[in-house]
Amino acid sequence: MVSYAGEHRLYEANEELLSAISPPRYLGADVAAANIVGSAGAAFHNLALGSFYESVAYADHFGVSPAMLLETIGDHGLELLRRAFRTGVELIERGDYTTDQAAVRTHYDAAIMAREDMRQIGQSADLTGALCQQLESAIAAGDADLAIASLYERHRRGG
Repeated sequence: MVSYAGEHRLYEANEELLSAISPPRYLGADVAAANIVGSAGAAFHNLALGSFYESVAYADHFGVSPAMLLETIGDHGLELLRRAFRTGVELIERGDYTTDQAAVRTHYDAAIMAREDMRQIGQSADLTGALCQQLESAIAAGDADLAIASLYERHRRGG
């Protein structure tokens, strides 16, 4: 997907041509929006790829092939992420991070186990470790019982 920003009439006049490149997404008149979305999207995409390969290497160490792991977590895992993203955006828009689902503490407990398992076989677990650090900071700030979407507020404030 390619994002476009600027005058809407120019976008409309060229939408068919833009569609030949990829499904176009118009973001509004602010021309900076396309670059902002591009940077945010690249950060997410690249970290997700890195995390996937960190996980694949861990599983492969124990004989679970990359193809088998992909097949196992593939579509179902992506759908779970989509739902988690939608729920997270709803919480952000409401400004209320209370939850009856897995809270920051729960995610932290799972991330710590994964990080330690990876380190036990000699992996650095860099991305999993980075998540542990984020969650540790959130717990230290008193956010242990909030939804993981509450990390948004910490990042927004630069914390």
